[in-house]
Amino acid sequence: MHTIFILTDNLRFALQLRRELQRFKLSLHILLDPTRCDKPLQKSPKATLVVNMEKSFAHSQIVCRQLHKKFPLMAKAIVMGKYNSFQYIESGKCGADEYFSSDLAIEDVCNRLVKLASRPPVRPEREIVLSEYTINTEGGTVHYAGKPLHLRPREFEILKLLAENHGKVVSREKIEANLEGGRRTSIHAHICNVRKKLSSCAARNIIQTIHGVGYMIRVD
Repeated sequence: MHTIFILTDNLRFALQLRRELQRFKLSLHILLDPTRCDKPLQKSPKATLVVNMEKSFAHSQIVCRQLHKKFPLMAKAIVMGKYNSFQYIESGKCGADEYFSSDLAIEDVCNRLVKLASRPPVRPEREIVLSEYTINTEGGTVHYAGKPLHLRPREFEILKLLAENHGKVVSREKIEANLEGGRRTSIHAHICNVRKKLSSCAARNIIQTIHGVGYMIRVD
């Protein structure tokens, strides 16, 4: 069952929406505090999120932008009390896939959310997705199941190179050439650090050592 979250300051609207979505066999989880929504969202990084902070569109923008950075694969909609063409344009700039009014009939709101929830996730070319890992090659970020992992620049460059060649062996020489001033001893240390950080959130080590040759990522 696909999960839909609503981050809202309008509990009455959220409860109406939950009842209506049950007809489509979709569950709606209600979140009331923007500062405490990361943990439940981390459990469902590919869910659909509705941001419904009707008191302030600016607040909805800020919240949506922050959550888009943390959960790039999550489909998002901003729902406001009244339709506004300026807000419609601006909503796309903060990561929202949809913008519509809660003044619509509740059936119409649900139909739009059902369509949004059924869309395959759109992944920008700059993102490499390997199982639960999402590597943003442009932004230099790594997420596991929506949870950010903090890598140093050289650690990230090594992970990026391995991810771009996942399933293939990357020689130590190629890694050295990719890292300006990199040495074998430091590369080994960087690999160890990357493995340690990846294993902090996943039980299986995806970076394999091919003795005498180099390293490779396998996620199958």
